[in-house]
Amino acid sequence: MSLQLPLRGSSALRCSRKATAISLVCSHPAKCIARQWQTRCQTRQYSTPPPPKTYFQPGDSGAPDPKYFKPVESQSTPSSTPPTTYFQPVNSQSPQDTNPPDAAPRAKRSLRPYIYSALFLAIGLTIGGVADRTLHPPPPLEPGSKADIMRSNAIYKLAERLPIVQSLSSDPEWTSQDAYADVPEEARKVRFTGGALGGSRGLGGFRRSFYHKTSGEAITVVHFGDGLWGFPKITHGGLIATVMDEVLGLCAIRQFPSKTGVTANLELNYLAPAMVGHFYIIRAIPVAKGMTERKCFVTGTVETVTGRILVEAKGLFVVPKGYELKAITT
Repeated sequence: MSLQLPLRGSSALRCSRKATAISLVCSHPAKCIARQWQTRCQTRQYSTPPPPKTYFQPGDSGAPDPKYFKPVESQSTPSSTPPTTYFQPVNSQSPQDTNPPDAAPRAKRSLRPYIYSALFLAIGLTIGGVADRTLHPPPPLEPGSKADIMRSNAIYKLAERLPIVQSLSSDPEWTSQDAYADVPEEARKVRFTGGALGGSRGLGGFRRSFYHKTSGEAITVVHFGDGLWGFPKITHGGLIATVMDEVLGLCAIRQFPSKTGVTANLELNYLAPAMVGHFYIIRAIPVAKGMTERKCFVTGTVETVTGRILVEAKGLFVVPKGYELKAITT
């Protein structure tokens, strides 16, 4: 196998000069000899492949140390590994990767500020609504009006479902009677608790008394209406004293043979406020000690429907001498 390689620049220059000199000396036939000589100088025959090309030939005095520099070898076939570049082609990215490789992930916006804002807004609206209804409540209904009658009927139906009302109404040891049930309409209007405090705004929503046949104990279930304020939403203390005077007095009168009497003394201890718009239970128990045909002590309490005591009371009721009073039946 033979391979022709070009000569170095210095060898080609010497051959060219020699061919030119021959062509000047010789005649026309010598030009062919000069061309053959020039062609012969341009190529050289090798039986084996030359060593790999380097900038310095081995053995040169100026050649660098092979320890740090290696000869450049010619590659007959291209490498299968693609060259390393600083930028990748666009189509090399996966379809799912839409963000640049070095881009930071976008931070998710938190919903916590919006939740807190909605929560505080709801709390503010609720507190504001309660305060507005407390300080500026709607006016109470006029007794005898159509709306007042409807509300009184609704209160009455709610009272009928109270456990204590159902229990005492079904017990044969107890008798019951609604307040002023036997009093005519004209006479009821001039009564303080039946006229001025009547209707759903006062005591006319529901008031029923139960009496025990043996012990003489009296239990009254009453509804304090929305028009009985003292402080905002709190039942007036004087109204409670008025109701206790009637309930304890009726309990004492049932012990007298004359079925009548008046209040001689009444003491009340207020333990907790009674809110308007709720049902309450008033208990009255006659005290056997010291009881006569003309004198009777009675103790009583005002309780919630759950049994919490709000007011304690004690009264003395007598039948006056020298005055003939009408018998009280309700």
